[in-house]
Amino acid sequence: RFGPDFLEPLGRIPAGTAFGWLLVFGVGVLGQPQMLHKFFMIRRPQQLAFLPLALGAAQGLCLLVWIGLGIAVPALVAAGRLAAPGSADGAAPAYLLTIAPDWLAGLVLAGALAAIMSTANSFLVLAGGALVRDLPRGLGRRGAVGLLGPRLATLAVALAAALLAHLWDDLVALLGSLSFGLLAAALAPAVALGLCWERVRARAVEASIWTGLGVDLLLEVAHRLPGATGRWPPDGIPAPAVALLASFAVLLGVTWVGERPVGGTSDLDLGPGRRLG
Repeated sequence: RFGPDFLEPLGRIPAGTAFGWLLVFGVGVLGQPQMLHKFFMIRRPQQLAFLPLALGAAQGLCLLVWIGLGIAVPALVAAGRLAAPGSADGAAPAYLLTIAPDWLAGLVLAGALAAIMSTANSFLVLAGGALVRDLPRGLGRRGAVGLLGPRLATLAVALAAALLAHLWDDLVALLGSLSFGLLAAALAPAVALGLCWERVRARAVEASIWTGLGVDLLLEVAHRLPGATGRWPPDGIPAPAVALLASFAVLLGVTWVGERPVGGTSDLDLGPGRRLG
């Protein structure tokens, strides 16, 4: 049922799909607000020296879980030791509740719930703040004052997210990838280049953000329309990868054709010789 190609480096997915998601997750992580805002808690830049070790160790453990379950569950099903789960999302619970020791199942489930709660909390707080403070100010209005507005906005975002998750007829991982890719396409170019290249101005950033949002949403919606052939993007390239490249292209293009900035100082010091204008 699985065949020898199951153990190939890319499995059965096209190369365009694999390297497209590599681009989205490798570069798009720079545009994830639920991760970026945590850097404001760092007291000294020297503490970033420990980031590769901490992040590498954590990601290594996560990869062991993903790869281990991805190989172990099909092998157990093929050997007749485990009933085939009804969907791919049921592979991990089936293994943990049937094969794994109780202590390991409890540890993995507790870690998964902690990660879900941490990410969900970050998104809810950020979304609520954006609705009651950032958007009104961007439209030239005064944002809400007090706690009632942010609380209601957070509740509304939580209910909308729960409804979307309930109606989403696909893998849970793809739902997370949709949000990750949308944020990557919209914000990664602005953060990656906007903080390091002094020529980048608000016009280029705005054009890049709108391009990333528009292209990603357009391709995602078109892919799910009745009668869609799924031939675009070609070769299985994920929509967020196309949107991310388009967002980078617009940011670079608008910056290069724009006027060079007049010299001056900025409010944010990024190190020797680099400031945010």
